[in-house]
Amino acid sequence: MKIFHETDPLKRFRAKAAQEKLVTEKECDEIDAACEEKIKAAKKFAMSCEYPDSADFMKYVYVED
Repeated sequence: MKIFHETDPLKRFRAKAAQEKLVTEKECDEIDAACEEKIKAAKKFAMSCEYPDSADFMKYVYVED
């Protein structure tokens, strides 16, 4: 698992962007917070939706010819 933490593309991008002075740590934190809010809102919406009818739950999973 350590290798995944070392090669995490988001962490690497954040470090490189800060090193190149493209963004500040504060801006990165604000972006992270905005993403977290969008994820929470999407989860809340998904959890509030009805489960699909058993006859339809596999619809749109595979291409139908």
